[in-house]
Amino acid sequence: MFKIKSYPRVIRLSIGLLIFLLAGLQYKVWFGESGVFKRHIVVVELEKKRNSLEDLRATNRALRSQISSLKENVNSYERLARSELGMIKRGELYLYSETLSDPSEKN
Repeated sequence: MFKIKSYPRVIRLSIGLLIFLLAGLQYKVWFGESGVFKRHIVVVELEKKRNSLEDLRATNRALRSQISSLKENVNSYERLARSELGMIKRGELYLYSETLSDPSEKN
């Protein structure tokens, strides 16, 4: 069997092995494939996706209201054509003015 003098060395090796195993397990917890840091990255990406989804939902609501307005009100076609396409009625005069900048003024 073991001699009394060899016990401290066996204990030291056992403790070293246990510390090594514990460090390996902790590495997986913190840096592994499903570790804490990866989870944080996934949570941040999920929040970005949720914000983007909410923006898209708001856009969809606006488009739905515009579609229902176009279906219900004939005058909305004219309003949309004027604002989006720059169309004018027959007999109307479209004036376009451009402000001239003073060449001595530099931004």
